[in-house]
Amino acid sequence: RTCVAGLAAASLAAWAMWWATVTKSWYLEVAGLVSAGLAGPLLGNACTALSGSWFSIDARNFPTAVGSGGAGAVATALFNPYAVTAVRQLPFEFFLIALATTVAALCFLLLYRESPPTPPSAEEPSAERTMRVGTTESLRAMATDPNVLILLYCFALDGYGFGLILVTSILTDIGYGQHEADLVIAAASIGSMSSMLFAPVADRLKRRDERWPVWLMQICQGLSFLSTLALSLVLRPGMFNAILFFFFLIGVTTSAAAPFLLELIAEVTYPAPESLSAGVSLTVFGLATFGFVQLSQVMKDDAPKGGNAYNTFFWLQNVLFLLSVVLLTFAFKADLKRTGCALR
Repeated sequence: RTCVAGLAAASLAAWAMWWATVTKSWYLEVAGLVSAGLAGPLLGNACTALSGSWFSIDARNFPTAVGSGGAGAVATALFNPYAVTAVRQLPFEFFLIALATTVAALCFLLLYRESPPTPPSAEEPSAERTMRVGTTESLRAMATDPNVLILLYCFALDGYGFGLILVTSILTDIGYGQHEADLVIAAASIGSMSSMLFAPVADRLKRRDERWPVWLMQICQGLSFLSTLALSLVLRPGMFNAILFFFFLIGVTTSAAAPFLLELIAEVTYPAPESLSAGVSLTVFGLATFGFVQLSQVMKDDAPKGGNAYNTFFWLQNVLFLLSVVLLTFAFKADLKRTGCALR
């Protein structure tokens, strides 16, 4: 039902945005954006909960990755640069998005099953835990658990939505055009599909040792730090191929970590319902994206033409990523409560 509500909100948002571009209605545009903002959590919160109740403990990373892999973002990143080259083309693009969203919603309603024939999860169902463990109690436990706070801190960085939002501004400042910015966004978005590849590997490794997702999370965070550090060093004119590669690499490493993070947060917050832990994670991601974008503008340097005005902000980002690696390696204590309950 949550997914149905999310798909309905997404469809309404798409049609509202289409009609807003046709009628140039600012109020309708705001309504569409609010509806789209509601659709994301409704769909995203359901994925972790369903993967926890429909799949066994050694097969959850992949379905969580499917839910958080951003296939739609990749399709949009590849489609936009060629579909829209002028403002007058926006109504037709929004019409196609609205049509595709509505068709997807109808297909879901026709194909959806309430549950798999034989639910393989051995833990107490999320719905029952929601009734037994209060929301206030769960939130209080999350806010006072340093392991949860470390994972949420990493999730705020690994969303990296702020990086893609700033791409056009960054590349324009150092002398590149909109076409190059579109290529970089597409490369990073394609890289974000890597979660679909790494998640099944993590599931197989977890069958050998349940701590493998933790180790893979630490590896991904370390590679994310190295990628952002390298990107800081090549953001200058004449280095477009290197910029393209490192944005792609950031897309790979940060998105590969996303399903590991969502599953680990569900593990360490157990018996809190997975939908609540996922909701908190997505809220932190959204607030962090907005906050980092605003901070980047405050920290923007007075760089000469062709210089990187975001240099100070990128080095702050490097420090934050390095801190996340240190915290994950030396301070994080993986208490896999949900897995332990299932094994018992």
